[in-house]
Amino acid sequence: MSTFPVKRYSNDNVTVGSLRFLSDQREFAGLLTLLGFCAMVQPLYRLSVQIGSNSTTTNYGTPFAVLFGYVWLFTSGIMCLMLGYHALVHGLGSKAMTGFVILFIQISYIAYIAEMVAVGKAIHNGEPEVSIPDSYTGAKTSPAIITNTRFLGAMGIMGIMAYSVALLGGLTFFLLALMAFQAKTPHKQNSTLYKGHLGAFSFVLFFAGLSQFLLGCYLSARYGRLRGGAAVAGFYFVSRPGIAVFVGALQLMGGLAGMVHGYGMRSMWDDKSKSFLYYMGFTWLCQVVLQAWTQSAFPPLGIGAGFSTLVLAFSIPLNLMPAYLQYKAAKVSDDIRADYYGLDSSHHGEGGTMAAGGTVMSGTHRDPEDTEPAEHDEPHIVSSGV
Repeated sequence: MSTFPVKRYSNDNVTVGSLRFLSDQREFAGLLTLLGFCAMVQPLYRLSVQIGSNSTTTNYGTPFAVLFGYVWLFTSGIMCLMLGYHALVHGLGSKAMTGFVILFIQISYIAYIAEMVAVGKAIHNGEPEVSIPDSYTGAKTSPAIITNTRFLGAMGIMGIMAYSVALLGGLTFFLLALMAFQAKTPHKQNSTLYKGHLGAFSFVLFFAGLSQFLLGCYLSARYGRLRGGAAVAGFYFVSRPGIAVFVGALQLMGGLAGMVHGYGMRSMWDDKSKSFLYYMGFTWLCQVVLQAWTQSAFPPLGIGAGFSTLVLAFSIPLNLMPAYLQYKAAKVSDDIRADYYGLDSSHHGEGGTMAAGGTVMSGTHRDPEDTEPAEHDEPHIVSSGV
C-alpha cells in the first residue's frame, strides 16, 4: 500500500510537479468514484426483478446469467467506489489492487451479454424485454408482433452494447489512469492517448444515439405517440417516440463531432473552445429530463419507474467520457516529460525515496537541477496525515 502526501507539507519538500501529480491523481480518483457509484445504481432495478422470496429467485438459464452478472457488477461498483475514495481523500493506493479490480470488472460484461440474449429470445417469445402495447399490435399471438418487435429488438441490442461499453469502459479507463500514477508513470497520459480514447468513446455515444434515433423514428412513423402505453426494447422505454428522436439526434451529433476531433480531422469545435463541453452537458441534461424522467412518467401505474434509475446511471459515463476526454486532449501536451510531475529519474534511488508526488523526500531541500546526491540526507516519506 503506497501513501501519497496529503497533509503536513513543508516548504522544503513541495514542488509544482508534486502538487500537479497530486491534483491529477485526485482528479482520476474522483471520477472513478463517480462511475463506481453508477455501477452500483444501474443494476438495482434488474436485481429487484430477479430476486424474490419463497424460492422465486431465478436460478437457471439466461435470467440466472443476468442475475449473476449484475451481482458481479454491483460488487465491482463497490470496489471501484472504495478504491477511488481512498485515493481521493486519504491518498492511499496499491498498484496490485488496482490491477486486480481492472480484471475483476471485465467479468461484469456477462450481465450485458445475457441481456442481449434475453432480448433476442424475447423477439420470438413475446417476453417483456421487447414489447409494444397490445392496443397497437393486437393479441400476443398475432403474427404481427414478431415482425414489429424484430426492429425493436435490434435497436435494443445496440443500446445495450453502447451503454455497457460506456460504463465498463469508463471504469477501466480511470482505473488504468490511476494505476499509471501508482506506477510513477503519469507522464504517459499524453494528448495522443486522450485523443484515441475520445474517438472510441465518441463512437460509443454515436452508436447509442443512432439506435435511439432509429427506434424513435420507427415507432413515430408506425404508431404515433403510443398513448396506450410504452414500447420496451432492452434498456429503452419509449412512451413518446418524438423524445427518442430528439435525444438520439443530440447524441448522434455529439458523437460525430467527438469522432471528428478525436481522429484528428477538422472539427466544428477547436481545441480551445468549450462549446463541445457545453453541448455534451446539454445533451446529458436532456437525456436525464426527457429520456429518464419524462418517458417513464407518461405510462400509468409507474410501470417505467425502474428505467429512470437505469438510464440515469448510464447517462453519466455515456456523456461524461467524450466531454472529459476532449477537455484533456486539448489541455495536455503531446509530449510530457517526467519532470512535469516532479519525477526526475536522476534522483530516483540516489539518496532519497520517490514519493507518490514525484518529489525526492529528504531532510535537505534539493534544487531540481542538482543531479548529485546531497550529503547526510535521511530519506523519508511524507505521511498522509489522515
